[in-house]
Amino acid sequence: MSHESTLNHIHSTINQKLADVESRIERVKTAKKEIEKEHETGIVEIRQILHPHLNSHWTGDFANDFDDE
Repeated sequence: MSHESTLNHIHSTINQKLADVESRIERVKTAKKEIEKEHETGIVEIRQILHPHLNSHWTGDFANDFDDE
């Protein structure tokens, strides 16, 4: 095997590995975006749980007793 063919083989291998790594990086970025979106959704849900806006749905004796406390 000549030096040129050896270098071509090394170059080809590096390019294949680079493409694989770039593909994996894109998958990680996509997963990160999905996780961040899910995290934001969770934060919104937690805020709604901690500070519900029941308004007219919050009626009855239990509601009045709770509001008085």
